[in-house]
Parts: sequence; C-alpha cells; structure tokens
Amino acid sequence: MIGNRVFPSSVILYSERHVENDSLICLPIKALFDYYDETGKHPASYDISEISISGIVAMVRIESKFGDSEFCDMFNLLKADDGWKIVSKIFSVK
Repeated sequence: MIGNRVFPSSVILYSERHVENDSLICLPIKALFDYYDETGKHPASYDISEISISGIVAMVRIESKFGDSEFCDMFNLLKADDGWKIVSKIFSVK
C-alpha cells in the first residue's frame, strides 16, 4: 500500500465528516487506507496550491480529486533528521 510509504502510522486524520455531537473525532490514517483498500482504485489527480515553510515545520495544501469526489487536503509536516514527515492530514470535501 502506497500510503504506508508516505504516511507514518501515527498520522491523525481530521475532517468535517468526523464530527459527532459537536466533538471532533480523530481517526488514524489507517482508516483512510482501509477505505480505499475496500473500495478499490479510483482515478486520482492532485494540484499543489500552497506550501508554507517555517524552520522545521511546513503546511502543504493540495486540491485533489478521487473518482467524482473533490477535496481540499492540508498536510502538516515536521522535518526530522531523515527528511520531512507528514504528522497530520486535515481535509474538506468540496
């Protein structure tokens, strides 16, 4: 699975879809991998729309499309000794 090479297992997933009783529900990134493992491959496209870096932290905004669904994805990254690591993904469905 490609996600395992890109996202460490500690990454947390957040979105407006994960709110119950006005409380934010945090999901492990594995929930996203499991969804796509169950539903199969979707045509996908991505456009990087913003990158902001300050020292050892960064935010990357990506406009993405999976099948007929469009998303705004925001990734928070931290620079470690061996390179940049994604630490969280926040997304919104367009």
